[in-house]
Amino acid sequence: MILTYGGTQTMGDFIQTGILPIDKHLGGLRKHSFVLVEHEPEVEGEYLSIQVARNVIENSIVIVVLTSMIPTKFKEKIINIQTSEETSRAKLKEAIDNNLIIIDGYSALVGAERTEGTFYVENPSDINSWIEQINNALKEAESRNSLENTFIVIPYFSVIIDISDEKSGIDLMKYLREVSSKVFSVIIAIGKWPYTEKFWEKVRSLGFDVIIEVSRYIYKLREYRYFRIKYCSWRDSRKISQSKYLFRVEIPGPGFTVYIPKVVITGPYNSGKSTFVSTISKSSVSVDFMGTTVALDFGILSIGGISAHVFGTPGQERFDEILSYLAKEALGVILIVDSTRPETFERAREMLEKLYLKDVPIVVAANKQDLEGALPPEKVRELLKLPRGIPVVPTVAYDRNSVFRVFEKLYEIISQSSGGYP
Repeated sequence: MILTYGGTQTMGDFIQTGILPIDKHLGGLRKHSFVLVEHEPEVEGEYLSIQVARNVIENSIVIVVLTSMIPTKFKEKIINIQTSEETSRAKLKEAIDNNLIIIDGYSALVGAERTEGTFYVENPSDINSWIEQINNALKEAESRNSLENTFIVIPYFSVIIDISDEKSGIDLMKYLREVSSKVFSVIIAIGKWPYTEKFWEKVRSLGFDVIIEVSRYIYKLREYRYFRIKYCSWRDSRKISQSKYLFRVEIPGPGFTVYIPKVVITGPYNSGKSTFVSTISKSSVSVDFMGTTVALDFGILSIGGISAHVFGTPGQERFDEILSYLAKEALGVILIVDSTRPETFERAREMLEKLYLKDVPIVVAANKQDLEGALPPEKVRELLKLPRGIPVVPTVAYDRNSVFRVFEKLYEIISQSSGGYP
């Protein structure tokens, strides 16, 4: 019987993956879905599949096929992905011990000792040896009365192709396509190595339900990595495939998260900027004098599958040069206003005029909505004379969920503008 941790989860036809764009635009992963993650070499695309395994393991059986690390190393990696303050390491370890089934195809490759409690692939170059152990793992999952609540994840499928051949790799994928009709989802990650064009044609003909591309680009001598949803069988792919999502991998830490390298938090004096930054950040620094920021707030955000570096600027006019400098290379700006003090909106409009010149995505946070006399977002929009494309989000700066909704809205705008990156 499957053991659940962190609350009961109803599977239904979809499950949330913890990867924000997948959950928001696809509704999560659909039951019996066959998922391909195709990634450029050395961009850590395999971690997307590992992150999904980590995020669902508290409520699902996860069969992981290992081709590049020993089982103990993989368990250590999963335990070090801490996505929620509500899940202790002890509970996560218990979930891994009870819900993780490992097929070890790596130890035989390197001559390592067999790990007790795993399904061991004795001949990794023989595709039938892999199929045999996957079948054994499925029987184990079924014995726990949860075959339809089972995920199969193969983070480094390319290794199987490399030690056998392209035809064997295709044959194994065909088998996994059939298996996907029995389990909740099968996810495989393949590096875009120089396999033959015929191989890739056959891969595309296998009927994947979701195809996710992971790649990179260079901007101002810095490398950024992104992913995009190229295809989904139950959504209109023409629209969702246009958005590209920056990501980063941090282990130990939150793992694979969508990423905003630079967000500027600004607004008039005493609008709640420092509280906003400190509420959402796992670490933050503020330079202030008598309770007022006189230089910069800086924080590192990690919540709800989003990570970001955030910079808060002082609200006084003498610091406008700092605002202009930071906004020049920011991917997004959050303007915080005190919705109980409309007399500060003139200053907010001055700051907006400077930001319009930078052509950067902007979200307005109508803060202090919990206080008496707070203006509703519609009135804030009217008084600020905002263009239609700038959203106003009701906010309470000391509430994490409230602040997260602001970042979620900003990330949505960034991902839809200019392909989601500079």
